[in-house]
Amino acid sequence: MSSDAEREYAIKQAGIALEEAQREVERCTALYDESGLFSDMAALHLAVDQRDDARRYMEALIRGRSAEQVARLESERGLA
Repeated sequence: MSSDAEREYAIKQAGIALEEAQREVERCTALYDESGLFSDMAALHLAVDQRDDARRYMEALIRGRSAEQVARLESERGLA
């Protein structure tokens, strides 16, 4: 990431992807609960893996924030 603004945008986009992945997990869970098919269980496991990958990516982006960016965010939110 070349700037704090780009990192924050990437974090926001990763959050959106994470929400979408969670919805897919919920959809696959309902489908498997209804059908009981192994293929639907496999789709559920894949969806869970993709959701977990999305979460780990977002966490990595958050951990990559600069100290200055963390201080600025804390100050803006009244946490500092």
